[in-house]
Amino acid sequence: MSQILDRKYDSVWTLYNKKNKTDYSMKNNKTIFFTLIGIYAAALLAWPFLSFGAIFAFDAPGSDTPLNFYFVFSIWLYPLFVILGYTWGHHKRNSSTLAVVLKTSIPLLSGIWLMIIPIGAHMITDALITTEDETLQIAIKEKLDPIYQKRLESIKQRDPIQDAKEAIKRNEIAFLPSGLTPYVGYYRGLDGDKNEQDKVDPEKNYSRIENSPYLKEIHDLVFDDSHTRDPKGHYISNVHNQYYVATWTYKIAFNTEILSYLKQAKIESEFK
Repeated sequence: MSQILDRKYDSVWTLYNKKNKTDYSMKNNKTIFFTLIGIYAAALLAWPFLSFGAIFAFDAPGSDTPLNFYFVFSIWLYPLFVILGYTWGHHKRNSSTLAVVLKTSIPLLSGIWLMIIPIGAHMITDALITTEDETLQIAIKEKLDPIYQKRLESIKQRDPIQDAKEAIKRNEIAFLPSGLTPYVGYYRGLDGDKNEQDKVDPEKNYSRIENSPYLKEIHDLVFDDSHTRDPKGHYISNVHNQYYVATWTYKIAFNTEILSYLKQAKIESEFK
Protein backbone atom coordinates (compact mmCIF):
# COMPACT_ATOMS: atom_id res chain seq x y z
CA MET A 1 0.00 0.00 0.00
CA SER A 2 2.81 2.35 0.96
CA GLN A 3 4.63 1.64 -2.30
CA ILE A 4 1.49 2.36 -4.34
CA LEU A 5 1.04 5.73 -2.59
CA ASP A 6 4.71 6.61 -3.20
CA ARG A 7 4.36 5.85 -6.89
CA LYS A 8 1.21 7.99 -7.15
CA TYR A 9 2.98 10.81 -5.31
CA ASP A 10 5.96 10.59 -7.66
CA SER A 11 3.67 10.62 -10.67
CA VAL A 12 1.78 13.67 -9.43
CA TRP A 13 5.06 15.48 -8.60
CA THR A 14 6.48 14.68 -12.04
CA LEU A 15 3.35 15.97 -13.76
CA TYR A 16 3.50 19.12 -11.60
CA ASN A 17 7.11 19.79 -12.51
CA LYS A 18 6.41 19.23 -16.20
CA LYS A 19 3.47 21.65 -16.04
CA ASN A 20 5.61 24.27 -14.30
CA LYS A 21 8.37 23.89 -16.87
CA THR A 22 5.85 24.12 -19.70
CA ASP A 23 4.24 27.25 -18.20
CA TYR A 24 7.64 28.86 -17.67
CA SER A 25 8.72 28.00 -21.21
CA MET A 26 5.51 29.46 -22.67
CA LYS A 27 5.87 32.61 -20.60
CA ASN A 28 9.52 32.92 -21.61
CA ASN A 29 8.66 32.40 -25.28
CA LYS A 30 5.95 35.04 -25.04
CA THR A 31 8.39 37.58 -23.58
CA ILE A 32 11.00 36.82 -26.25
CA PHE A 33 8.42 36.98 -29.04
CA PHE A 34 6.97 40.37 -28.08
CA THR A 35 10.42 41.83 -27.40
CA LEU A 36 11.71 40.83 -30.84
CA ILE A 37 8.58 41.78 -32.75
CA GLY A 38 8.58 45.13 -30.93
CA ILE A 39 12.16 45.84 -32.10
CA TYR A 40 11.40 44.87 -35.69
CA ALA A 41 8.13 46.83 -35.72
CA ALA A 42 9.93 49.92 -34.39
CA ALA A 43 12.04 49.95 -37.57
CA LEU A 44 8.81 50.68 -39.46
CA LEU A 45 9.13 54.27 -38.21
CA ALA A 46 12.22 54.71 -40.39
CA TRP A 47 10.90 52.57 -43.23
CA PRO A 48 9.29 55.39 -45.33
CA PHE A 49 12.54 57.39 -45.36
CA LEU A 50 14.82 54.40 -46.00
CA SER A 51 12.51 53.13 -48.74
CA PHE A 52 12.85 56.44 -50.53
CA GLY A 53 16.63 56.41 -50.04
CA ALA A 54 16.87 52.91 -51.45
CA ILE A 55 15.82 54.26 -54.86
CA PHE A 56 19.24 55.85 -55.26
CA ALA A 57 20.92 52.44 -54.96
CA PHE A 58 20.14 52.01 -58.69
CA ASP A 59 22.32 55.06 -59.50
CA ALA A 60 25.50 53.35 -58.32
CA PRO A 61 27.81 51.62 -60.86
CA GLY A 62 27.02 47.93 -61.20
CA SER A 63 23.63 48.38 -59.56
CA ASP A 64 21.94 45.89 -61.90
CA THR A 65 23.18 42.88 -59.94
CA PRO A 66 20.73 40.40 -58.32
CA LEU A 67 22.15 41.23 -54.90
CA ASN A 68 21.39 44.92 -55.36
CA PHE A 69 17.86 44.16 -56.52
CA TYR A 70 17.32 41.98 -53.46
CA PHE A 71 18.70 44.72 -51.20
CA VAL A 72 16.30 47.34 -52.57
CA PHE A 73 13.17 45.17 -52.82
CA SER A 74 13.76 43.67 -49.36
CA ILE A 75 13.66 47.22 -47.99
CA TRP A 76 10.48 48.08 -49.86
CA LEU A 77 8.85 44.84 -48.67
CA TYR A 78 9.97 45.21 -45.05
CA PRO A 79 6.41 45.49 -43.63
CA LEU A 80 5.70 42.07 -45.18
CA PHE A 81 8.78 40.65 -43.43
CA VAL A 82 7.43 41.95 -40.10
CA ILE A 83 3.99 40.42 -40.74
CA LEU A 84 5.56 37.07 -41.60
CA GLY A 85 7.72 37.21 -38.49
CA TYR A 86 4.68 37.95 -36.36
CA THR A 87 2.60 35.17 -37.95
CA TRP A 88 5.18 32.38 -38.14
CA GLY A 89 7.03 33.16 -34.96
CA HIS A 90 4.05 33.64 -32.65
CA HIS A 91 4.68 32.01 -29.27
CA LYS A 92 1.38 30.14 -29.39
CA ARG A 93 2.42 28.38 -32.57
CA ASN A 94 5.89 27.38 -31.44
CA SER A 95 6.82 25.52 -28.30
CA SER A 96 10.55 25.79 -28.89
CA THR A 97 12.33 28.98 -27.88
CA LEU A 98 14.76 28.59 -30.78
CA ALA A 99 11.85 28.33 -33.23
CA VAL A 100 10.29 31.49 -31.80
CA VAL A 101 13.56 33.42 -32.15
CA LEU A 102 14.37 32.23 -35.67
CA LYS A 103 10.88 32.64 -37.15
CA THR A 104 10.20 35.98 -35.49
CA SER A 105 13.54 37.26 -36.78
CA ILE A 106 12.57 36.93 -40.43
CA PRO A 107 12.71 40.78 -40.72
CA LEU A 108 16.50 40.54 -40.30
CA LEU A 109 16.58 39.16 -43.86
CA SER A 110 15.64 42.63 -45.10
CA GLY A 111 18.40 44.97 -46.26
CA ILE A 112 16.86 47.72 -44.16
CA TRP A 113 19.04 46.65 -41.24
CA LEU A 114 22.17 47.29 -43.31
CA MET A 115 21.08 50.92 -43.24
CA ILE A 116 19.64 51.16 -39.72
CA ILE A 117 22.57 49.56 -37.87
CA PRO A 118 25.30 51.89 -39.30
CA ILE A 119 23.07 54.95 -38.78
CA GLY A 120 22.33 53.90 -35.20
CA ALA A 121 26.00 53.18 -34.49
CA HIS A 122 26.93 56.59 -35.89
CA MET A 123 24.33 58.34 -33.71
CA ILE A 124 25.56 56.53 -30.59
CA THR A 125 29.17 57.39 -31.41
CA ASP A 126 28.26 61.04 -31.98
CA ALA A 127 26.39 61.13 -28.67
CA LEU A 128 29.38 59.69 -26.82
CA ILE A 129 31.77 62.14 -28.50
CA THR A 130 29.43 65.04 -27.72
CA THR A 131 29.25 64.01 -24.07
CA GLU A 132 33.04 63.72 -23.91
CA ASP A 133 33.46 67.13 -25.59
CA GLU A 134 31.04 68.74 -23.16
CA THR A 135 32.97 67.28 -20.22
CA LEU A 136 36.24 68.62 -21.67
CA GLN A 137 34.67 72.02 -22.30
CA ILE A 138 33.56 72.30 -18.69
CA ALA A 139 37.00 71.28 -17.39
CA ILE A 140 38.87 73.67 -19.71
CA LYS A 141 36.43 76.48 -18.99
CA GLU A 142 36.99 76.11 -15.25
CA LYS A 143 40.75 76.23 -15.87
CA LEU A 144 40.97 79.11 -18.37
CA ASP A 145 38.09 81.41 -17.41
CA PRO A 146 39.92 82.83 -14.38
CA ILE A 147 42.96 83.66 -16.55
CA TYR A 148 41.01 85.60 -19.17
CA GLN A 149 38.69 87.16 -16.62
CA LYS A 150 41.73 88.65 -14.89
CA ARG A 151 43.14 89.90 -18.18
CA LEU A 152 39.75 91.37 -19.13
CA GLU A 153 39.57 93.34 -15.90
CA SER A 154 43.12 94.64 -16.44
CA ILE A 155 42.31 95.78 -19.99
CA LYS A 156 39.22 97.63 -18.78
CA GLN A 157 41.39 99.56 -16.35
CA ARG A 158 43.76 100.72 -19.08
CA ASP A 159 43.43 103.54 -21.64
CA PRO A 160 44.87 102.41 -24.99
CA ILE A 161 45.38 105.96 -26.25
CA GLN A 162 47.25 106.99 -23.10
CA ASP A 163 49.27 103.77 -23.27
CA ALA A 164 50.21 104.56 -26.88
CA LYS A 165 51.23 108.10 -25.93
CA GLU A 166 53.36 106.69 -23.10
CA ALA A 167 55.08 104.35 -25.57
CA ILE A 168 55.76 107.30 -27.87
CA LYS A 169 57.11 109.30 -24.95
CA ARG A 170 59.47 106.42 -24.11
CA ASN A 171 60.40 106.18 -27.80
CA GLU A 172 59.34 102.54 -27.70
CA ILE A 173 57.13 102.50 -30.76
CA ALA A 174 55.49 99.38 -32.22
CA PHE A 175 52.11 98.10 -33.36
CA LEU A 176 50.26 95.43 -31.40
CA PRO A 177 49.89 92.41 -33.73
CA SER A 178 46.84 90.22 -34.22
CA GLY A 179 46.91 86.58 -35.26
CA LEU A 180 47.94 83.18 -33.99
CA THR A 181 51.57 84.30 -33.61
CA PRO A 182 53.10 87.72 -32.89
CA TYR A 183 54.95 87.52 -36.21
CA VAL A 184 51.77 87.60 -38.30
CA GLY A 185 51.78 90.84 -40.27
CA TYR A 186 48.27 91.98 -39.44
CA TYR A 187 47.52 94.95 -37.21
CA ARG A 188 44.08 96.10 -36.16
CA GLY A 189 43.66 99.82 -36.63
CA LEU A 190 45.53 99.67 -39.91
CA ASP A 191 42.78 97.58 -41.52
CA GLY A 192 41.51 100.26 -43.88
CA ASP A 193 44.87 100.94 -45.49
CA LYS A 194 46.65 97.95 -47.00
CA ASN A 195 49.68 100.09 -47.81
CA GLU A 196 50.20 100.83 -44.13
CA GLN A 197 49.89 97.13 -43.29
CA ASP A 198 52.50 96.26 -45.91
CA LYS A 199 54.92 98.88 -44.60
CA VAL A 200 55.25 97.10 -41.25
CA ASP A 201 57.98 94.48 -40.97
CA PRO A 202 56.48 91.85 -38.59
CA GLU A 203 59.84 90.63 -37.25
CA LYS A 204 61.27 94.09 -36.63
CA ASN A 205 57.98 95.23 -35.12
CA TYR A 206 57.87 92.31 -32.67
CA SER A 207 61.57 92.79 -31.89
CA ARG A 208 60.73 96.30 -30.64
CA ILE A 209 58.03 94.80 -28.44
CA GLU A 210 60.37 92.18 -26.99
CA ASN A 211 63.03 94.80 -26.23
CA SER A 212 60.55 96.98 -24.36
CA PRO A 213 59.29 95.68 -20.98
CA TYR A 214 56.51 98.26 -21.19
CA LEU A 215 55.25 97.11 -24.61
CA LYS A 216 55.82 93.44 -23.75
CA GLU A 217 53.54 93.75 -20.74
CA ILE A 218 50.79 95.27 -22.88
CA HIS A 219 51.32 92.73 -25.67
CA ASP A 220 51.06 89.75 -23.31
CA LEU A 221 47.89 91.22 -21.83
CA VAL A 222 46.06 91.62 -25.15
CA PHE A 223 47.56 88.67 -27.08
CA ASP A 224 44.96 85.90 -27.25
CA ASP A 225 46.93 82.71 -26.55
CA SER A 226 43.90 80.47 -25.96
CA HIS A 227 44.82 78.37 -29.02
CA THR A 228 48.09 77.36 -27.33
CA ARG A 229 46.40 76.58 -24.02
CA ASP A 230 43.66 74.61 -25.78
CA PRO A 231 45.01 73.32 -29.13
CA LYS A 232 41.93 71.17 -29.81
CA GLY A 233 39.54 74.12 -29.59
CA HIS A 234 37.32 72.91 -26.76
CA TYR A 235 37.40 76.26 -24.95
CA ILE A 236 34.11 78.07 -25.54
CA SER A 237 33.22 80.73 -23.01
CA ASN A 238 31.44 84.06 -22.66
CA VAL A 239 34.38 85.29 -20.60
CA HIS A 240 36.77 84.56 -23.46
CA ASN A 241 34.42 86.19 -25.99
CA GLN A 242 34.35 89.36 -23.89
CA TYR A 243 38.14 89.24 -23.56
CA TYR A 244 38.55 88.84 -27.33
CA VAL A 245 36.33 91.85 -28.06
CA ALA A 246 38.19 93.91 -25.46
CA THR A 247 41.59 93.08 -27.02
CA TRP A 248 40.24 93.92 -30.47
CA THR A 249 38.97 97.32 -29.28
CA TYR A 250 42.19 98.03 -27.38
CA LYS A 251 44.47 97.18 -30.35
CA ILE A 252 42.45 99.34 -32.74
CA ALA A 253 42.73 102.39 -30.47
CA PHE A 254 46.41 101.77 -29.60
CA ASN A 255 47.57 101.14 -33.17
CA THR A 256 45.52 104.03 -34.57
CA GLU A 257 47.24 106.40 -32.13
CA ILE A 258 50.70 105.06 -33.03
CA LEU A 259 49.94 105.36 -36.76
CA SER A 260 48.64 108.91 -36.31
CA TYR A 261 51.87 109.92 -34.55
CA LEU A 262 54.08 108.34 -37.21
CA LYS A 263 52.19 110.07 -40.01
CA GLN A 264 52.33 113.43 -38.31
CA ALA A 265 56.02 113.04 -37.55
CA LYS A 266 56.61 111.54 -41.01
CA ILE A 267 58.76 108.81 -39.53
CA GLU A 268 58.85 106.28 -42.35
CA SER A 269 61.75 104.38 -40.78
CA GLU A 270 59.50 103.19 -37.98
CA PHE A 271 57.46 101.20 -40.50
CA LYS A 272 60.30 99.23 -42.02
